[in-house]
Amino acid sequence: ISLPRCVAVGRRASTKQASVQQFVPASGSVDSSALEKLQAFVSQVFVCGLCNTQSLCAVRYWARNYVGWPQFSSHQPNSAHFTLQDWEEKGKVHWLVTHYVDALHSKAGQRGLTELHGSTHRVVCLDCRQLTPRAELQKRFSALNLGWAAYAGAVAPDGDVFLEDEQVLNFTVPACDACGGVLKPEVTFFGDVVNRTTVNFVHNKLAESDTVLVAGSSLQVFSGYRFLLAASERKLPIAIVNIGPTRADHLTDIRVSACCGEVLPAIQL
Repeated sequence: ISLPRCVAVGRRASTKQASVQQFVPASGSVDSSALEKLQAFVSQVFVCGLCNTQSLCAVRYWARNYVGWPQFSSHQPNSAHFTLQDWEEKGKVHWLVTHYVDALHSKAGQRGLTELHGSTHRVVCLDCRQLTPRAELQKRFSALNLGWAAYAGAVAPDGDVFLEDEQVLNFTVPACDACGGVLKPEVTFFGDVVNRTTVNFVHNKLAESDTVLVAGSSLQVFSGYRFLLAASERKLPIAIVNIGPTRADHLTDIRVSACCGEVLPAIQL
């Protein structure tokens, strides 16, 4: 596959610990409209529950996140992440857009990067908007919860684990150290709206590009799919590498159904 000089990319390749096959349902069975309505409902319920740092909703969420964080944060980039970073160094990738929140592209050294849905490696105060590194918050959790312990089983892509309610009742959630406000992962939850400034920025990067490559995404969420619609309207060539069908298959010029970690390193640029 030969790609032009400037490529705008949206991707998420699997890691050894959390693979696309494990966590993404078969997109052919998903009703996109119904999914987006459900996402909006879940988001409203979730954020309302977080507005009190010691509500059961907030305590349950942060206790589970605290337990899952050491394993989740240890995930490392794979060959697909490093290939994209190498292409950037060679001037072949103009900008990279990811709708996943695992910060693996940052760990791989990607510089021209938009994390469309934010990153679980940052926490934001809902009141004063101060940002805190998630690793720093982990230390505060530990200091406030000496003697509290629970153990993680399977860890979800966002660092969540399952705990029974009785396991989290004595867990203490810290407030913002600047204003005492409520803390939330700096991510766009299901149903939330992506910041308009971010959307416009990505559209501008798309306008500067001459090809779009989608790697490792089914594009079921509209926040990413909209850029494929825009690329199609601009008549930009579109290539997709993904295991299984995607929402934008009808827009693509090249479609490869395979693992990104195998395909991308094999492309000679």
